[in-house]
Amino acid sequence: MKRLNSDAMSSAVKEVVSLCGIDVLADANKFQAAVRDFMFNSALCTEQQLLIFSVRIGIGEELLKAIKNSENDRKRVLLVANDLLTVEYGFLQSRSNSILEAFALALGWNLSDIPQSAQSSSDDHMDNKKFVKGTVVPFGRYQWHVLYVKENSALLLSDEITDIGVPYNRDLRDVSWEDSSLRTWLNTEFLKRFSQPQKKRIVKRQIRAENNPWYNTDAGASVNDKVFLLSIAEIVRYFGNSGQLKSRPKHLCADGTIQDDLFCAIDDKYNRSRIATYKGETTWWWLRSPGDSKSKAAYVNADGVIFLNGELVADDGGTSCVGVRPGLRPAIWIQHKEN
Repeated sequence: MKRLNSDAMSSAVKEVVSLCGIDVLADANKFQAAVRDFMFNSALCTEQQLLIFSVRIGIGEELLKAIKNSENDRKRVLLVANDLLTVEYGFLQSRSNSILEAFALALGWNLSDIPQSAQSSSDDHMDNKKFVKGTVVPFGRYQWHVLYVKENSALLLSDEITDIGVPYNRDLRDVSWEDSSLRTWLNTEFLKRFSQPQKKRIVKRQIRAENNPWYNTDAGASVNDKVFLLSIAEIVRYFGNSGQLKSRPKHLCADGTIQDDLFCAIDDKYNRSRIATYKGETTWWWLRSPGDSKSKAAYVNADGVIFLNGELVADDGGTSCVGVRPGLRPAIWIQHKEN
């Protein structure tokens, strides 16, 4: 069965509500027309149809009850919506989870508002299974690559880009991972996308400050994070090492000047494995390492090439198309549940 793109679903609902108003959740025809505009990609046909179907059977109206009444009604209404999907219409629990999470996140609700019966299946899927390096596992609303396994925990990287248009830092200035706005956002707002039981499984680990290996740009201090981005060295370590990282290009002068963009990049046979998509389209994504100066951060471009010279930290892509907006692939350490 096709894995649902929960991120695309929640983004579409959020945009529809923003454009049409909250009452669009009770207007099936208006919601259908709007959601099709925001999910025109043929790869998202299943997600589009599920959102439209859920509103047609009354899920939207149920959610409006919680919005117009008190916050205490949320769990009750979400449980009713879950029963409608799974009991009345025979949806798999995992599909009900994706639909409810899409609406809850679009409305700004914490996932802990979703009843346990409606949020536990993806977690339970891993309860009695050992992590295996190189596999893709579900956790929360995302699919994750298992990059490394150590005893009772594993390092996970989001399989797809979770967000686009987020700058490394809101202001254009010299900045390190330690004091970047992106680090703060990941460990606050992004973390809210997980339920309380899921948050408890995400381990806070020391994240090393690694200077840029070619330019020796200062990376600041090491920190302790639950959510973070991979460094240049970690990308090479986990996605494939062609030896280019240790071979600083001769054309890269001591003062950082270059003759060609690719002289400041790792362009090798592992490019394909580093390519990531957002809603079916490839785009570039941030790394936590500094670029050739502290006002830049390294990144992986849409073709999977690692650019060590970096991009200006305040770049959010503006209103440009997906392909030229910066993406995020968060990393987490997760603890395997005890039997």
